[in-house]
Amino acid sequence: MNKVFSKVAVATLMSAVVATAVQAGTPSKLYINTGAAYNDHNSSETFGGHNVDGNKSLPISIDIAGQGTGARIVFSPFVNLTSGSKFTLEAVGAEFALSRESSLCHGKTVIGKMVSVGPSTATPTTTMNNMSFRIIDSDDDAFKKNNFAKDGNYTFAAGNTCHDGTNPTPPLSLTSNGDACQVVSVRIPTAIDDSSQAFEDYTTNAVTAGTTKRFVSISCTVPVCSIDINDDMKSFTTTSTPSGINGATRSSVATDLSALRNASTYCDGCGSSATSCVTTISVKNAAGSDFNITKLSFTPTFTAGANAGMTYVVDGNTSGPINGTLGSAIVLTDFNLSANTEKNVTVTYTPTSGSAIAEGNVSATLVLGATKGSTKDLALTATPKFNAIATFQVAGQTEFTVPYMNSNNHGFVKITTLSNKGAKLSVTLTDQNGKQASKDLTDLKANETVYLFSDSGDLKDLADANGLKNAWTVDFKTTAAATVVSYMPTKDGERTILAY
Repeated sequence: MNKVFSKVAVATLMSAVVATAVQAGTPSKLYINTGAAYNDHNSSETFGGHNVDGNKSLPISIDIAGQGTGARIVFSPFVNLTSGSKFTLEAVGAEFALSRESSLCHGKTVIGKMVSVGPSTATPTTTMNNMSFRIIDSDDDAFKKNNFAKDGNYTFAAGNTCHDGTNPTPPLSLTSNGDACQVVSVRIPTAIDDSSQAFEDYTTNAVTAGTTKRFVSISCTVPVCSIDINDDMKSFTTTSTPSGINGATRSSVATDLSALRNASTYCDGCGSSATSCVTTISVKNAAGSDFNITKLSFTPTFTAGANAGMTYVVDGNTSGPINGTLGSAIVLTDFNLSANTEKNVTVTYTPTSGSAIAEGNVSATLVLGATKGSTKDLALTATPKFNAIATFQVAGQTEFTVPYMNSNNHGFVKITTLSNKGAKLSVTLTDQNGKQASKDLTDLKANETVYLFSDSGDLKDLADANGLKNAWTVDFKTTAAATVVSYMPTKDGERTILAY
């Protein structure tokens, strides 16, 4: 079997942090605090010192639009802050999750308020970027001395209040709707003073905040389901598939799907019985505490709407199996995949009794639902479409050619099938003038040996009925592997004619 992955499911978190080029005229600084303390004015942590891990990259989820990863951003201005002055805070390579009331904090004290969320790429607006912050007005010299000092450590908070380290302020959250493995940085690109004049004293270089990462991965073990042509294409087969003449057969069934899931290659197969064909869908949630996956829905659809009567059973729901037919939607509402876990869903296909199975693929778009906390439903952006979660195809035929037979001689072909089931057999004669005639011969029995003669029986009757000359090339097709020997008499006795 094949194991295919959604394009969005295979990205891995970048381990290296990409440095942002230093720009001139940016004397103030931003830090990303990855330590335990955050905007605790009494903390011994010095945000500009060695306790700030400047090389630690936050994993920023791209799975859920508008839901981000908390980024503890610290602003250290080069000059004293000024009442009424403004600056913008921008995320590069991502945006901030929408928080219509955001604050600049000094410990427990609010010293600035967000006055604009800035333009957003999301519609409807669920994110913000280039948001403007305004330092609050104050005529209190003591307040300004304690809270507006140069080289201070001021933190950004989601909400309108600031707390200490024992009751941390919710940080701004970085979110991305783009691809995984993109470096995200934050910066202060512009500022104006209290007279609305542009100045560079608040502006900063961009500081790397993290790397975008897909937390949810989805893979699919795709069975190649062999249709039994000897049963008029009304069932699947797990018997050996034809591999040519005078050669070893190969198995068409994987007896242990779970053991094959993590293998690098897969055998062709349809499960462990002749009446079933199984797709295994693996979903992994590596989101930590960010969200739990609670729902999975998809509609298995067959090529051109055929095989509509074929049924399937889905296992993976907490409450038990769900039954359906191809083309009907299936919704697992209690899928329940908590953080840092992986779960399999199996789809078992069963043919409709007495109906032929068409060749083609089963496709499906997988849609996941999740919750952050316990109440809010979230739509994951990961909705990969698999063009094939199962492939139905007729078990291959063995084709071989006997290059020369002549009705004037008593030659023959000996065919022995290597199958414990019956097999179909057909033949095409081509004479020395290129004229052809074809016929389906009598079905072969299991492990049967048959002889077809050149001067009597089916081959000669077919040639005579269609006006062929006496010498032919004979092409055979059988739905079982076979051993073949061909003979013709010569002046010196018998001669073997190699079939190929």
